[in-house]
Amino acid sequence: MNAAAEQTAVKPAKSRGLRPSWLLFFLAGLVLWALHLAFLPLLYTQFGTESVLLAFVVVALLAWSGGRSAGILFALIGHGITVWVLSSRLGVPLKYALQIPTLLVGLLVAVLAGHLRNLQRTLTRQTRELQGLQAEVQKHRESLERQARVDPLTGIYNRQHFCEVFYVEYMRAVRYGEKLSVALLDVDHFRSLNDQHSHVAGDQVLQDIAHILQSSVREMDVVARYGGGGFVLLLPCTPPEAALQLCNRLLSQVSGHMWAHIDPRMQVTLSGGLCSDLTLGSPEAMLGKSEELLQQAKQDGRNQIKK
Repeated sequence: MNAAAEQTAVKPAKSRGLRPSWLLFFLAGLVLWALHLAFLPLLYTQFGTESVLLAFVVVALLAWSGGRSAGILFALIGHGITVWVLSSRLGVPLKYALQIPTLLVGLLVAVLAGHLRNLQRTLTRQTRELQGLQAEVQKHRESLERQARVDPLTGIYNRQHFCEVFYVEYMRAVRYGEKLSVALLDVDHFRSLNDQHSHVAGDQVLQDIAHILQSSVREMDVVARYGGGGFVLLLPCTPPEAALQLCNRLLSQVSGHMWAHIDPRMQVTLSGGLCSDLTLGSPEAMLGKSEELLQQAKQDGRNQIKK
């Protein structure tokens, strides 16, 4: 159990401090017995010795409130007072007033009521602990699910999650006749950039590009890291012309970005391939076309988009 779960488990124990002090509880028990004994003569005249069975209810209440030990204590006290009332005030012979079987039953009631009370509190505590553990498990599961969707370096979606979303969007676009564009963008000379400026600098470049892309698209668009120095954009409900304008704007933002905070000599550009042809038949075919166009952009001088 981790620290958070342990803290959750301790909480029920703290609530014990909210119970009345033993002295107040003892006085309350005596008051309850006094009320019972005050009506005992009247009940005795109506029901005879069976009236003392009401004492079992008193014992059960006290045992449930104060625990098994308190129930046993008050069972003994109540029995002693009851014997005194029956023998001295009502004239019942002592051998009948003692009612040893009744005392034993009263003690049994105290033990059972106290035991049930302990079981109930244990169940409540375990329920709270379980709820705390369930909350921790849910939190951990959500964290794992997020990690499974997100690229740890850039903080944007990873390739696996992108492919899952792409499939759904592709099927929706085909079914409802909507436009859909996908673009692959790749950092030009990314391997050389790592060699010249270090891999730490290369990681910073990827993080900056991810921020530029993510902050420049609509909420409905999907930006993901495709691998290495590559990124991929999914643009639902976007015709080819609008998708091309967006990609060219992104390339301009990247090339015009102030890279001096990483290295004053650094220059970064992107090349890309854009595909909006749903008739290719599958998301994989559209990505394949985008990769083909990306290679053409690199061969034709880089820092451009091919469609």
